[in-house]
Amino acid sequence: MTFVLIGLLFTGGCAALFRRLGVPYAYSKGLFMAISLSLLAVICLAQNYTQNLIQDPRVNDGISITNHIAYWINGGDNWSIHSFKLSFQQSIYVTLFLLAAIHSSSCSTANGTR
Repeated sequence: MTFVLIGLLFTGGCAALFRRLGVPYAYSKGLFMAISLSLLAVICLAQNYTQNLIQDPRVNDGISITNHIAYWINGGDNWSIHSFKLSFQQSIYVTLFLLAAIHSSSCSTANGTR
């Protein structure tokens, strides 16, 4: 949850700053920042989920959070393989939504209907 709040504030702040400074295509550049953060989250959650699928006691001694970003997203309570998988899948959906948004933004800009 912390990562989501920080990401939204950072992305919104960057888009507002871009717009205030008169940077062309501020909306698209703000979406690009959001996609970058979302891809980072997908990578970290995928690593966390796949690491916890390994049930060999020589490698893993139970389930755990394997990186800081996964901890910021999943929090400190109620860990399970299912919750790790669910957060990973949801982050993929968010990333796909953002990619569709940047695509529609670039198409409308290319058509001149900004």
